[in-house]
Amino acid sequence: MNTRIIALLAVHNRCELTLKSLENLFEQDGNGTLFDLTAIVVDDGSTDGTSAAIANKFPQVRLVRGDGSLFWCGGMCRAYEESADLKTDFYLLLNDDTFVYSDAIQRVLEAYKEKYTVKDAGHIIVGSTCAPSTKELTYGGSERVSNWHPFRYNLVEPKDVVQPCDTFNGNFVLIPKLVIEKIGFLDSHYTHRIGDTDYGLTASEAGCKLWVTPGFIGECSKNSPKINWDSAVLSFSNRVKMLDSVKGMPVRESRRFYKKHGGVFWPLFWIMPMIRGLFFPTRYS
Repeated sequence: MNTRIIALLAVHNRCELTLKSLENLFEQDGNGTLFDLTAIVVDDGSTDGTSAAIANKFPQVRLVRGDGSLFWCGGMCRAYEESADLKTDFYLLLNDDTFVYSDAIQRVLEAYKEKYTVKDAGHIIVGSTCAPSTKELTYGGSERVSNWHPFRYNLVEPKDVVQPCDTFNGNFVLIPKLVIEKIGFLDSHYTHRIGDTDYGLTASEAGCKLWVTPGFIGECSKNSPKINWDSAVLSFSNRVKMLDSVKGMPVRESRRFYKKHGGVFWPLFWIMPMIRGLFFPTRYS
């Protein structure tokens, strides 16, 4: 029996990008021979014809429509719920602005097989992406770089060997069903941000191993930092408003995150980014 993989995507008003991402996904080497690929896409209230375009071009996709309130983490949780009646060996987290190379899935499966043992099947495999023009690292696995600060991470630059990491961006991540049976799926308390980083840390703390594949698995442009809530281009009042927004640093959600992973000093780690962002905003280049 072929390895079974369910790809999960949450999309909103990026029709052209979504279609390109799905096209690359279904053109994977080995699909139907080495593995069988299913995709579940949650279209969270798109108004640009995304759902109709997906249904027309990719009838094999299981399409779920949201009302615009799910965002990324909520949409991914909804996609996972939709998979309940399907049998699978792996789940693949995929962003719709990530354009994978034709051997991407084959390579993450190879990395998994390299680390798999009968006694230890709890391995999450993270694919790194690069910028289309510069080929510089944009998203992937991150490693902790401070012994005292639990939230200081650097992206792991992919090499020609599998490397460990501590958490990840959810652009392209292969998660065995065995891991989800152990620790569950993404935390539904998060709406948009934090959910992928939280899951990586939760998996690490539960004894699962996280690995970065050799080389890049695809391309994804870096999001513009100028829209961040802590940007100096925003007025103080606008930074206050954006702080607790879905795409900012929502107070309740960020409190949950820092309390879960910050140890005894979590209140300090939680409050300092807010103070810094409000009173000493970042001047992005």
